[in-house]
Amino acid sequence: MFTSSISHRKSKAAGRALQATLLCAGLAAACLATSQVHADEDAQKRAEQALRDDKALPLAEILKRVSPVLDGKVIGIEFEEDDDRFVYEFKVLSAKGKIREMVIDARSGEILKEEDD
Repeated sequence: MFTSSISHRKSKAAGRALQATLLCAGLAAACLATSQVHADEDAQKRAEQALRDDKALPLAEILKRVSPVLDGKVIGIEFEEDDDRFVYEFKVLSAKGKIREMVIDARSGEILKEEDD
C-alpha cells in the first residue's frame, strides 16, 4: 500500500511537470507567432512606403514582367531591402519538383539572381 501511494504521487508530479512543459511550449509558440505578425506588419509598411516613394513597382507589375521566365509556380514571395534597394524574393516550384529562388529588383523588375534553393 505504501509503494502504491509513492508511485501515485510520482505519477501526479510527472503529470504536473508535463502540464507545465506544455504550457511553456504554448506560451513560447504564441510569442513567436506574435513577433512574426509584427515582422509581417513592418514589412507591409516598408513595402507600402517603397511604392509611394517610387522605389518599388507593385507586385502585380513584377509578376507580369517575370511570368514569361518563371518556369514554374510561385510558392512564396518576400519583399526585402537588400544593399540599399528593395527586392522581391520569389520561391518557384518547377514542373520537375525543384525549388528555385529568384531575386528581382523591385524598382525595375530585373532578375538579379536565380539559384536552386
